[in-house]
Parts: sequence; structure tokens; C-alpha cells
Amino acid sequence: EHTAVPSNCGEDVHILANLIKLWFRELPTRLLAPIPVEAITRCDSGNESMQLLHQFSDLHKGVIMWLLDLMADVADHQASNKMSEEAISIVMAPNLYTLPAEARDDPMAQLRFGKQVAKFIVNLLRHYMSVRTRRRSASAPPPHQEDTHP
Repeated sequence: EHTAVPSNCGEDVHILANLIKLWFRELPTRLLAPIPVEAITRCDSGNESMQLLHQFSDLHKGVIMWLLDLMADVADHQASNKMSEEAISIVMAPNLYTLPAEARDDPMAQLRFGKQVAKFIVNLLRHYMSVRTRRRSASAPPPHQEDTHP
């Protein structure tokens, strides 16, 4: 069942944010579901997290990269929106994974796993932002230098 998106939803960033979270939450398979729980909990760096993405199809990686780019754009404006890398990772994490069977009936296990996924996502996001910054600075044109010779 699909409902129409109100034409004025672009005026409120909260509506757009909720629609994005809803879209990821309603996917038939959550975005990070193919990653084994043990792999998520073992990752201690963004580089390790990014390596796990190589197992995905190009389409799946494309969706993840789109989301990372969006999250990075939001985090780049944290001075005005109060959404740091940690904050946006915590907000998005529950929409990207399926709880492991052993955590479904244990609220503490749900909380622990949610924190582990948020840590995985923040590491992934920081790594992505670092690479994005390096690529942008490497592709930036050299600063214009005025000719000082007569």
C-alpha cells in the first residue's frame, strides 16, 4: 500500500528524514542484513567496515554509498543541525539491520546490538567522509596565483 507524499513535505526536513528512514526500514531485506552479526561486532575501524561492503552487489553497494553520502552531507552541517556522525548513525542504525534471533526477546541484547551497529556505521561514515575529503581536495584545481613578474 502506497500513500501519496504531501506536496509540501520538502519544506520540513523532519518529514524527509522520516521518509528516508521509513524507506530503509521497509526494505524486504534490511541494508546491513547480509553482514554476519559477528563481523559487525568485530569491526573496530572504518577501513574494516568498508571492506565488508565488497561482498555486496554493485546495486547494494550503490545504495549504501548513496546513504553514506547523504549522512556525510548532514554531518558536514552539524553546527546548524546538531547531527554529528554519531547522532546520525544512532538515528539510522535501527533502520539498517535485523535483530539477531537471540536478541529479539532480550531488551538488553537489543540495546547492545544497536550500539554495536551504530558504532559500525559511525566508523564506516567517518572512513567514507575521510576518503571523500581526500578525493575532493585531490581533484580541486590549484589556487590561482597572480603573475608577479612584469
